[in-house]
Amino acid sequence: MKKKMVGDVPGNVLGMLADLAHKLQHGSITPEELAMFLKSENLPEENILTLIQDWQKFLYEIFNVEADFSEVLIPSAPDELVWPICVPKGITTEQAFSRGKRQFSIRKYTKKSLDDVLDLSSGRDAWQNSYIVCVHPNVEADEDLKNLSANDIAAQKINTITLKERILLGRFLYWKKEIILDRKISTLCAGSCCSDGSVPAAGWFDGRFRVGWGYSGLRYGDLRARRAVS
Repeated sequence: MKKKMVGDVPGNVLGMLADLAHKLQHGSITPEELAMFLKSENLPEENILTLIQDWQKFLYEIFNVEADFSEVLIPSAPDELVWPICVPKGITTEQAFSRGKRQFSIRKYTKKSLDDVLDLSSGRDAWQNSYIVCVHPNVEADEDLKNLSANDIAAQKINTITLKERILLGRFLYWKKEIILDRKISTLCAGSCCSDGSVPAAGWFDGRFRVGWGYSGLRYGDLRARRAVS
């Protein structure tokens, strides 16, 4: 069957371009995400098993950690959650933040170790074995979770990433293709909690990666969690 053409362009291609323009106009896709696609930085297109192999290479090259995820369960996640975060056994949040080869400038709003600040008694912060979680392939944190506080997320029982997972994901993506997460907003790491009841957040500010904390009831549009399947 002959394709319908408009000039030298197939009609279905023009339809996809119109759909892309609509999504850009309404914020369903950001200019940064479009730029990633045009520069072939579209990691979601890659096979998840290949990405897990890349995680093993990353952990060895940056942290000198020989991790094997071949026996680790890959969560059964919807098709749109296709970025794996591979957390190796034994690595702590402070080590994920400050150890290994320095990739970019970092800062945290405490002189204490992150492991001394966090409440490590519950959630995935308490897990001792290697594991994998899957998240949306967003450069900025999940749009549908804006204006939700950590208290709101807990009440709605939404599974979101921990501080350690956010740190590792950011370092992995920078190692792989120099992708910087959260240039415009901060990821609310509602999967973690500090011992004083506050909740950590992480993002890119003034040319460096920063970790901070906020009241668990804090909510605004530029503070968004990242949904996870574990």
